Amino acid sequence: MGAIEVRPARPDDRTAVFAFCARTWGDDGDYIPYVWDQWLVDTNGVLLVAQLDGQPVGLTHMDMVTADEGWIEGVRVDPSWRRQGIGRVLISRSLAAAHERGAAVVRMLTDSDNTASQQLFAKFGFERVAMFAHYVAGALTEASAEPLPDGFTLRTPGPADLERVWAFLEASNLAPLNGGLLLQGWRAQALTTEVLERRLAAGEVWTLEGWGAIQALAIAHAN
Repeated sequence: MGAIEVRPARPDDRTAVFAFCARTWGDDGDYIPYVWDQWLVDTNGVLLVAQLDGQPVGLTHMDMVTADEGWIEGVRVDPSWRRQGIGRVLISRSLAAAHERGAAVVRMLTDSDNTASQQLFAKFGFERVAMFAHYVAGALTEASAEPLPDGFTLRTPGPADLERVWAFLEASNLAPLNGGLLLQGWRAQALTTEVLERRLAAGEVWTLEGWGAIQALAIAHAN
């Protein structure tokens, strides 16, 4: 095998990349074709391609979700060239790209049964900080929603409630369960007071309150 070259992706890599991504999950295909154009012009991160003898054989995208938080996604290696160190080189270059852009931490998300990916990232010092279950449901009308318990109210607090909402989060068991992260789709970032304040201002925080205190909290936004 020749030397692995990693470089920024180019538009003319599309055909080769889509060809090996078509076999990522067998007959289920891959989401890469749906995000390729967006990732290719992403100025907030970098889309990297690994090639051998001029042929693309691997791919990954690193994006800066905040000024100091990087996110690695879409790590792909041509099935014909797996277990040749290509994924390791791609992750290494992604981490270097994140560092160059000011990242203090880099995160990723993978299926719980993808042990190969987990073991590969662990070699770079990645540690599991949380496990998530992804649910999807249709929206309900207010009339069809579950009634509130007696004495409870549902509120959308604003920025003036930041201190009490943050105090609830600090005292709850949410941080140990979710690693102190805010999950958005298939990405996550640290849930800081600044992020919470923006969510409060946008009306995206809901609290269930009773007995003079917050009893439950949800952060939700329209896709």
